[in-house]
Amino acid sequence: MSESRKAFVHVVDHANEIDLEQKSFPHPLFKDLSLKQWIPFVGLHEKRHLLQIEELKAKL
Repeated sequence: MSESRKAFVHVVDHANEIDLEQKSFPHPLFKDLSLKQWIPFVGLHEKRHLLQIEELKAKL
């Protein structure tokens, strides 16, 4: 996950704004999201997983 995050941050830091707005990648539920829309989504998705990990740890 660490390597994936580093690669994602690198792309975000070096991407052209037009590319972020015009290029897209499909999401299984929300259909096509622009790369710009993916940026906050990835952060929210990771936060949810961290909460799930904490919930599981509390049950153990």
